[in-house]
Amino acid sequence: MDAAYLKLLEKDYGIVPSGFFKQRGNFVVRTAAGAMELKKNTSDPRRIMFENDARNHLTASGFPAETFIPTLEGAPFAELDETRYVLTDYFP
Repeated sequence: MDAAYLKLLEKDYGIVPSGFFKQRGNFVVRTAAGAMELKKNTSDPRRIMFENDARNHLTASGFPAETFIPTLEGAPFAELDETRYVLTDYFP
């Protein structure tokens, strides 16, 4: 994992990984809170916000939907070099 991704995880999410590996083009990150997956998201910010709201609504309604883990500022994505990334729980 590139040092820039490690910095993104620490700065935006407050996460210091204990390990990681690449799978399906994403990074699976091992943390004290469990495994998480850092995924590149090519959608524009408004689309990610809409998708985040929809996923949260489904989860609140009892539907098992994967949700985005918010950044320390509460955003559903972080940016690195004008590219957006979302963090989710890892499901193998």
